[in-house]
Amino acid sequence: MPTSGKVLVVLILLVTPVWVIMVSAVAQLNKTGGKMVDDLKKQVKTLENDVKTMRKSVVELKDTISLQQVTMADQVAAMRSHAADLQKTRTDAIEYATRAQLQAAATEEQAKAAASTRDLRVTEHKEEIAAKKAAEEEVENLKQEHATLSEQLDKLRNQFKKTVEANRKLVARLKGRRSS
Repeated sequence: MPTSGKVLVVLILLVTPVWVIMVSAVAQLNKTGGKMVDDLKKQVKTLENDVKTMRKSVVELKDTISLQQVTMADQVAAMRSHAADLQKTRTDAIEYATRAQLQAAATEEQAKAAASTRDLRVTEHKEEIAAKKAAEEEVENLKQEHATLSEQLDKLRNQFKKTVEANRKLVARLKGRRSS
């Protein structure tokens, strides 16, 4: 065998174990790679399922958020309505209080006017009593004066009657003297 053949045989013998090792490494790598691919496929399926689940969760969350937003909007509207009712009640209470104050002030003014009128009436009553007393005194004076004047008139009448009677007698006597 020539030397080149020997070298080639030795090289083949030396490369063969390396080749076997490499082939076994590739086989091992393929085996491990296949296993990894299977694992990755399983992970992909799991992730796809997770994605579907997450999408469902996201849709549910969006629905929940929409429902909560609608509920919140309803609550806000109810609170605003309640606040408006409270404001209206407050305004009504202020208006009633103002009316009551104005009525109280008007009543107080009327009471003052009534007290003033009452005082005026009391004064007028006292003046009327005094005027009545003066008028009664004047009536009494007039009654006395009337009685006095009536007596005087009676005396004057009697005297006039006596004078007339005396004058008649005198005229009759004078007529009787003239005729005689």
